[in-house]
Amino acid sequence: MRPARFRVFLPVFLSFLSVGIFGVLLWGKYQLALIRYFDADELAYLHWAHNVFIGVRPYYDFLSNVPTIFWYVLAPLYFFVDGANILSVSRLFGFILQVGIAVSLIALGKAWRGNWVGIVAAGIFLFLPLPSDKLLEVRPDNLAILLALIGMVIHVRTLRDQSKIMGWFMAGVFYGLSLIVLPKTVPQVAVAIGVTVYWWSERKMARLASLWRFVMGMVAPLFGFVGLHLIQARSIHEVNMLMYTLTKFPFEVNRIAEQFMMQPDLFFYPNSVYYGASGWTTALFVNHTIWFIGLLAGIIRLFTPFIPRGRKGAPVELLIAGTTIAYIVSFVWIFTFRHAQYLIPSAIFVALFAADAALYLWNWSGKNRLSRGAMIGLLLILIIWLPQVYISVNAPKLSWTNAEDKRLLVYALSTISKDAYVLDLVGSTIYFKDPYVVCCVPFGQWEPYLSRPLPNLPEALSRTHTKYIYQGKLDRVTTLQRDDRAYIFTHYIPANGNSSLLIRKD
Repeated sequence: MRPARFRVFLPVFLSFLSVGIFGVLLWGKYQLALIRYFDADELAYLHWAHNVFIGVRPYYDFLSNVPTIFWYVLAPLYFFVDGANILSVSRLFGFILQVGIAVSLIALGKAWRGNWVGIVAAGIFLFLPLPSDKLLEVRPDNLAILLALIGMVIHVRTLRDQSKIMGWFMAGVFYGLSLIVLPKTVPQVAVAIGVTVYWWSERKMARLASLWRFVMGMVAPLFGFVGLHLIQARSIHEVNMLMYTLTKFPFEVNRIAEQFMMQPDLFFYPNSVYYGASGWTTALFVNHTIWFIGLLAGIIRLFTPFIPRGRKGAPVELLIAGTTIAYIVSFVWIFTFRHAQYLIPSAIFVALFAADAALYLWNWSGKNRLSRGAMIGLLLILIIWLPQVYISVNAPKLSWTNAEDKRLLVYALSTISKDAYVLDLVGSTIYFKDPYVVCCVPFGQWEPYLSRPLPNLPEALSRTHTKYIYQGKLDRVTTLQRDDRAYIFTHYIPANGNSSLLIRKD
């Protein structure tokens, strides 16, 4: 084939190839999303969303150490489905969020480099084994990072084209929305603020209006969030409780991390949940290679604005590379918890910079036919080999189903009156009323750290005539305080011999 024809054929071939690869990746994610078992956190979020749906007031009628906006986003699902169907529909919603992140990566790559880097990054993001399972779950992390990515896309475009006056305001709005969904995006927002101030400092007076719009956009969702809950308050005491739960309470709860120290490299060791098999598998090797390349490229890009010929586009480079490093530093040294979902933002930017490195090598290889031929050969090998790796990771997970989660919910709804009180320490029963101000979490473990003591649990169970307690396979009754455990073991017994569900004896 002549070189001119090859230059025309290659983009067409790569376009069709990309569509095929994305189809395979997304179909695999869709299957797993609907089949995979539910994490306890997911069930808790669904229960809290149902509380919001039926008019129960968060922060007043029940406590939360995370922002409530995600529950308001989930709550409308209950208009359309009920029963166990909520499990499948919520996972479909989670899958849509994952697709949204992939599309945002494509848009970010286009705004950043204006070439294929976003498409390649989205493919790497969907392929990357760690922490892909958490991206299948119903959790606010995915919505928060999606909003932050949209904010970054707008931010980058505005830095590139300063005529987009409203871009500053809209970038701030999406950054602010991400914070009120989940504050884990603080590292990204902090870098965004720093880069914007750096950009403004070069020509202060000419750009003061832009900086002001950015700040106003960011704080608007924060004021809206506080206002939403303030108008629900019925007394000064409840306003005082709101201020406590929005400020001191989350930090006190997070002190539980002192009991469960997790090393930052924990999930980079052999782990069948993420890599599909135990031991040092090919999937683990590929995952670590991508993470290494992405992190290395991110570190290099962080310093390119400071070299003599790297000043052009410095704010954009600092924004994206700085965000990557900020997330990594926060995970390793700042976050008190280091569960796999805390790696979601880092993985997204690792995928972006791994794609950036790959495109850099591709462009570099164009200087001579031999190197370009070698790159094409490597590309063909990867096209054949990596799908096999993807299948080896996902195939075993198809047997880890959520059939038991659905069976339990169907059983509970057919056995327990819908207006009954159930102390659900996991969230699995979703639809029932809470007899206590806290549910769905092991609150007994962090109760000693609170500056304001929780209400008396035995008194609440007695006052509401709570007949059922669901603790699940996690045996969460054992995580309660000693007096609470003693009361429950005295007055409740396993229902039909099932220790997951306890029923009152008297």
